[in-house]
Amino acid sequence: MAKTISTIQTLISNKISSLIDGGGIPLIKVVTNYGNGDFSGYPAAVIIPTGGQGKIEDTAVNERTFTFDVMLYQEQSQQATNKTDAATKMTIICDAIIEAFDIDPDLAREVMKVEVVDYSFDFKPQTGTWNFATFKINAVVLVQHY
Repeated sequence: MAKTISTIQTLISNKISSLIDGGGIPLIKVVTNYGNGDFSGYPAAVIIPTGGQGKIEDTAVNERTFTFDVMLYQEQSQQATNKTDAATKMTIICDAIIEAFDIDPDLAREVMKVEVVDYSFDFKPQTGTWNFATFKINAVVLVQHY
């Protein structure tokens, strides 16, 4: 069972990276486990740990909740992806992320449960136009006292 930030982050990253469309093509072109704003392709995802909490379950076990943000980025421009295509891509990817964790709620039994607890969507015109989505994901594990 996964019990560390880095292991759980890798599990989430692998889950996001494995999302494919009906033709077997990856839905997300770039996935990183560190803050990034310069991507070699779009859509892109960044998965970073943002905190956590714990509680004593009993005399032998602690329950830990690790929290991660999955941030999605999709460019929107006349040359690359038009407004409609960018919005459609983001909707498809967001649905795929939610469904992926519904189908695999314990990351192949590596964690007790995964919860997609919050998500938001945004659009910003900055040096180009971008569509954004952020998912807050909790991974809950039981850890033995040592």
